[in-house]
Amino acid sequence: MVQKKSKPVSQQLREAIDADARSRYRICKEIGLGESTMSHFMHGECGLQLSTIDRLADLLGLRIVVADEVKPAPASPAKVERDGNQDATWRRNARALAAVVVTSDSIIQRKRKGRQP
Repeated sequence: MVQKKSKPVSQQLREAIDADARSRYRICKEIGLGESTMSHFMHGECGLQLSTIDRLADLLGLRIVVADEVKPAPASPAKVERDGNQDATWRRNARALAAVVVTSDSIIQRKRKGRQP
């Protein structure tokens, strides 16, 4: 089975900014970010500091969700015997393979109402 690769978090963040009803100018003013920095970020020319991402996520109602859909292959009997606990091995593998997605309640609500984000 081929696993679908998720978009990078930075790309998902750009899409959430574009989907928001507020202008980029308004978003910049509300989170205290320079317009030129926002422009460079939106064009993939630079990143944002984590503190800026925190403010942006708070403003846009974003959160990071770990997808549970990734299932690791079962551990070999020898591995289970070495570890002594297959559940611990599975949890460790699941965390390593879990996909991270950024979601926005406002984007989900718009899609449910049939509007484009």
